[in-house]
Amino acid sequence: MRLELGVLTVAVALVVVACAEKRTEVKPALPPSAPVLAKVPPLPADAPVVVVDDLEGEGIPDLARYTVHLAQGAAQSGRAQVVVRSEIAAQMKACTEVECQQRVGAPLVAARYVVHGSANKLGDSYLVQVKLLQPGSASVLARVNRQGSGDLAALLFEAGREVGAAVPAR
Repeated sequence: MRLELGVLTVAVALVVVACAEKRTEVKPALPPSAPVLAKVPPLPADAPVVVVDDLEGEGIPDLARYTVHLAQGAAQSGRAQVVVRSEIAAQMKACTEVECQQRVGAPLVAARYVVHGSANKLGDSYLVQVKLLQPGSASVLARVNRQGSGDLAALLFEAGREVGAAVPAR
């Protein structure tokens, strides 16, 4: 949750600075309907880590930026600590010391589960396919397929909630 809020804070600051300097309209980093600030239940210290890969697909510009909606939905279950792989990787690049890289990258090493998904635009509707995987065993613990038109962020959030609910109990 801290990671998504940090990214959101930086995005908002950049938008404010850009508007003040250029006096032009700047599009937000995430769609306005995005459930970015969804409340996440407190987690026990032994909660498993779930890593969410960036979304793949075709027909949707800047698809990777929608990954946060899938991660937020998965975090809603309260069953696991959810991190986005690309955000961890970006933070690791900013580290100049090995200790920093180890601390920031620890969730990737500790991950018990991986969420991999795709979103494709088919005419006026979206097709979202998400899998909850267990690394090492190549087991697919859950599959979620959603199709709908309108708000892709909401569709991904709901798919994430369903996948998050499928994370095995500790």
